[in-house]
Amino acid sequence: MQQRSLQSLFLYRYRFIIGSFFALIAFMALLYAAWLFIPGGLTEGEQTSVVKSHTMLSQLLSFGDLVNAPYHLLQQASLHFFGVRLAAIKLPSILIGATLALLIFMLLRQWFKDATALLIAVITLTTGQFAVLAQNGTPYIMSIFWPALILALATSLMRAKHQLTRGALGLVLAACVGLSLYTPLMIYFYGAVALSLFSHPAQRLRVKRASRVSLIGTVLLIAVAALPLGVSIIKQPGLLGQLLGIHLPLRSPVEVWNNLIETYRLSLSPTGGHLIIPIISIGVMALALLGFVQIMRHSYAIRSHLFLAWFALAMIPLLLSEEGTALFFIPLIMFSAAGLSWLFERWYTLFPRNPYPRVFGLGLILCLTAITVLIGLQRFNYGYRYDPVLTHGYSQDIPILHSHLSRDSTAKVVLLVTDEHADFYRALADRGQTHYGKQLLVATSIDDAEAQAGTDGTVIIERQATFTGHSPSGELKRILVNDRQKEADRFYLYRQQ
Repeated sequence: MQQRSLQSLFLYRYRFIIGSFFALIAFMALLYAAWLFIPGGLTEGEQTSVVKSHTMLSQLLSFGDLVNAPYHLLQQASLHFFGVRLAAIKLPSILIGATLALLIFMLLRQWFKDATALLIAVITLTTGQFAVLAQNGTPYIMSIFWPALILALATSLMRAKHQLTRGALGLVLAACVGLSLYTPLMIYFYGAVALSLFSHPAQRLRVKRASRVSLIGTVLLIAVAALPLGVSIIKQPGLLGQLLGIHLPLRSPVEVWNNLIETYRLSLSPTGGHLIIPIISIGVMALALLGFVQIMRHSYAIRSHLFLAWFALAMIPLLLSEEGTALFFIPLIMFSAAGLSWLFERWYTLFPRNPYPRVFGLGLILCLTAITVLIGLQRFNYGYRYDPVLTHGYSQDIPILHSHLSRDSTAKVVLLVTDEHADFYRALADRGQTHYGKQLLVATSIDDAEAQAGTDGTVIIERQATFTGHSPSGELKRILVNDRQKEADRFYLYRQQ
């Protein structure tokens, strides 16, 4: 009677739907804040990504550098429609990050119970580290997105019952596999998939029973999707090293080890770069270690084969460069889910019929989850807003310049910048007439800037460029500043006379 009355309660019957709804609201709010407000700037990597995206269509037509081409094409479309501004640069990563979160939640629900899936999704997705990853306007997130999408499509394909649905999912899966080959490190993921397929008897049998026509068609579709990349590699063999995560000169084993310790060590404050250290919280690391042990104990399972092979092969790019940490993201989440699932099962086995300790244990897990999430959000908020080391890595020049150009009525503006930033600002100037209603020009010397500005233009000098060449002849009208304590003067505005 008591169990029946409990199950008749609305909140109890729809507890996972309600919990998922509130988790989604929290995640979208965090993603929105990371998109526009925190950290609120651009890294050097994001500026480099903008430069490559600006010319990606021409690179595709000429079979040039096509590494990360799908992401750069998406970013190029965003820059074309919205201009080179903070929101447009980060928009592709935001959309991909939101899709990635849904894919991860789908995978968790397919492989684990609802309670485990929801709690792990909250712990891993509503954290500052994932928010920073999702707002980073570089292709880095693609090394996480593609494996999640491939696994979700493959799982749906194996569970599909109708032949038409299976055919459609097979075509989409083959196309996604071909496009994912443009992303670095994906070769290691497919190596892990192949290793798990041929090492597990059930998977070998599935491959043997598969239709030869379907297999040949799948291979052909993958080859067609990856054909431009193959031509690009033939023309520039060095691109293969980028896809493998090999960056010359190679690092020494001592340097690799020190970098791993620095990245994953326990620390209460950031020490450098663009991420808060450690990038993995203590609670998640403990759950992952526990889950790794459980997966090792159940290594006969198909998913255990996959994640153990994935974990082993992911060590190769990790030893080559910092980009290798991206391949550990999905296995880390699954290891954590396996650890939490074991905790639930173990606790409920100890008290199979007594409801009080069951509720008490669930309450402790919920409290630990809430503490982990709140601490992560607090470190994200204060770290990326006030820590001098982290904030220094995010430039606010584009938001400042965009705000000024949107209000200024001058018809012609010349940007005087350094040689290192010239290509980035040329991408900004390319859409100046469309998005700002004025002519934007870029110069790297004061003489060229004054000549292009003429007598009715404005010269905006980047802070780094003020220390080269002679002083401008125009009248200083304004200094554009940010809210930082040091090096707050970012641009100098001179009106030509």
